[in-house]
Amino acid sequence: MLDGLVAVVTDQWKDTPPNEDQMHKMEWDSKGIDELLTQSLLRLDNIEAGAELRDRRRAILRTIEGLQDGGVVCVKECIKVHRAKAGA
Repeated sequence: MLDGLVAVVTDQWKDTPPNEDQMHKMEWDSKGIDELLTQSLLRLDNIEAGAELRDRRRAILRTIEGLQDGGVVCVKECIKVHRAKAGA
């Protein structure tokens, strides 16, 4: 789902600028995904992992944080740029 949002804002919006409804929906969707990822982080924080699971847990945490820092931030920044263009 996140890959789809990133593809829309980086590829489709390049050719056809979005309207406010499209940006609002994309913003809403990205906030929902960010919230789900944050909930996943919190659940992983509550797991008491032994030595064998500690490395896997750490890798999953890094992956989730990467999705938040990469995909979610990309969508939010694209929306911000398009809103600034529309207001100019």
